[in-house]
Amino acid sequence: MAQQPIGTYEASWGQYGADEWSDALVASMKLGGVDNLYFVSGSEIAFWQEAVAKAREREWPTPRLITVTHEGVALNAALGDAMVSG
Repeated sequence: MAQQPIGTYEASWGQYGADEWSDALVASMKLGGVDNLYFVSGSEIAFWQEAVAKAREREWPTPRLITVTHEGVALNAALGDAMVSG
């Protein structure tokens, strides 16, 4: 399978540095095919928001961050997204 460019970066592993483990995690999620990340914001998962913001600033691969108000909404939004997008 040929690698396709995604945004301003090549879709290949190992090209992006990581200051923290969360940077590597969000890059690997995007390169692994995760386009949207639905979650309920909270202090215990603030690292997601920080890592995604940093990746966007540096034009590194990252899923689109979609914050919702309740876990049930996040689950159903993710399920609906998966059904529509395949």
